[in-house]
Amino acid sequence: MDDETGYSTDDLPIREESLHNAMARLACNKELGDVCFVVGAQKEEIYSVRAVLAIRNHLFRNLLYSPENRHQLNIPVPNVTPTAFRAILHYIFTDEVALSAHFVISALHAARQYQLYGLQMACIRFLATQIDVSNACNLLSQVIAYQEDELAQSILEFIDNNGAAVLHSDGFLELPVDCTALVIRSAEPQVTQVPH
Repeated sequence: MDDETGYSTDDLPIREESLHNAMARLACNKELGDVCFVVGAQKEEIYSVRAVLAIRNHLFRNLLYSPENRHQLNIPVPNVTPTAFRAILHYIFTDEVALSAHFVISALHAARQYQLYGLQMACIRFLATQIDVSNACNLLSQVIAYQEDELAQSILEFIDNNGAAVLHSDGFLELPVDCTALVIRSAEPQVTQVPH
C-alpha cells in the first residue's frame, strides 16, 4: 500500500537506526570511509568520511580539500594517538565524547590543534574532576605544556589545599624541574601548617 509520499509502507524497515547512532558508526568506518588517516607513531589506519569532516570543521575542510590533498587517500596524523583521534572523529560526527584518563591529555592537545572548542572544554571539565594527590603533579606539567592556564590554576589550588600530601607523592618526584618550584610555592602555605 502506498502512502501520500509514494513509497510503499511494505518496504519500510520495522525499526530505523537513529541518526545519532548511524553517525557514530560512520565516524570510524573502514567500509564506508573515503579517507584514511595514518595516525600516531603506530601509523594506525583510521578511516572516515571526508565530506562530514569538512562540513563540521574548517581545518579538516582545508586539510582534505586542499589542492595537494584533494585526491590523497592516506593523510598522515603523526602527533595524535589513535585513541584520541578516534575520540575526535566521534565528537565531530556526534557532538559527544567518552573520555578516559588514559587519553584525555592527547585528546585535549588534538582538540586545540583542530580548534574543537566544545571538545576542548569537555576535556578540561573531565580533567578538573580527576585531580588527586597521586596525579596532580603529572597533570600540572602536562597542562602547562599545553598552555591550559585555567586548568593549571585549578591544579595549583588543589596543591595549595593538599600541599604536604602532594610533596610526598611519587608524582612530585617525577615532576620536571621547571614545574618543581611552582609546586613548592603553591604547596608552601599548607606545608607550613603541618604539625611537627
